[in-house]
Amino acid sequence: MRSKVLKKRNIPKNVTIIKKVTLKPVFLLSIPIVISAAILVFTSITILGLSLLGLTSFFFFILPNHVLFEMTEEFLVLYNCKSKDECTLIYWDEIMNYEYRYNKTGADILIITMEDGTIYTSECFSRNSIILSFNQFIPNKEIRKNK
Repeated sequence: MRSKVLKKRNIPKNVTIIKKVTLKPVFLLSIPIVISAAILVFTSITILGLSLLGLTSFFFFILPNHVLFEMTEEFLVLYNCKSKDECTLIYWDEIMNYEYRYNKTGADILIITMEDGTIYTSECFSRNSIILSFNQFIPNKEIRKNK
């Protein structure tokens, strides 16, 4: 198996990152900023516009953001290791299946099962983005729970 845990500095440099998944949904956070700016400019409800702008700005600029995944044509990089210096390099052709488990009270969980039986898990927050990307690289390997 080529997939392994390694230091971030040892990730291959000569590859193109096709998709990067971060903790913050930047596009979704930019929508309330635009709406609050429109409220401030076009209406007289200043307090609502300022409140929405302040709250969204706090989430957008103050709370930390970090990369959860990076995807290339050959492999996936998971940045959820216990050590901040390490990451998990997973080659697409070594993945047997994956499952996205929705959690109502906290972060969702992505479970990746390798051909040798090794299981990697990662907390996630953007199901659609992850499932679409995984289906692009490893189609028909998702385990779906019947509801």
